[in-house]
Amino acid sequence: MKNWVVFIFTLVIVSACSNERLSRSEAVTKYYNGFDTGNFNEIKSVLGDSITLSSGDYVMPYGHSDFYEFFKWDSVFDTSFKIIDLIEKGNQIEVKIKSESDRYRYLENNPLETKFLISFDEGRITSIKDLGSETADWVLWRTKVDTLVNWTKVHHPELDGFIFDISMKGAQNYREAIRHFERGPNVK
Repeated sequence: MKNWVVFIFTLVIVSACSNERLSRSEAVTKYYNGFDTGNFNEIKSVLGDSITLSSGDYVMPYGHSDFYEFFKWDSVFDTSFKIIDLIEKGNQIEVKIKSESDRYRYLENNPLETKFLISFDEGRITSIKDLGSETADWVLWRTKVDTLVNWTKVHHPELDGFIFDISMKGAQNYREAIRHFERGPNVK
């Protein structure tokens, strides 16, 4: 009987600990750590049933399976994430992220520091709004993207369309286009 009391007491304690809610700051840290380490389950554990990403006029709602496709796209570029600053603003978090990737390297914007406003519902991340980057050179970025897209259409049409394909295959084609281009714009 004594063993059962100890077992039930332990079960109650473990159950209570596992149901503890993370603070908003902890959830944001876990979210970016999941991206940095390539652990989608860590990301998924802090997301609401859906998440909306917005940047300027671009607004994209995702369910978990769609967001997993976005996660896989990003992982192809070996992106790293580091939280530089994190400020709680009521039910939201403003976070400044330093990210580095093979894609940003090609675009000559590596590292890239960006601010995001993260919103929550019942302790879960439900939206992330891009507040902009003070370190980005958007003119250079656009020039590099346009040059790569146009060169790819001519020299590697099998990879064309990568810029609009936010799937793992699209990211692999993007990366392959960069690889071919960096070998030399005149080399097929």
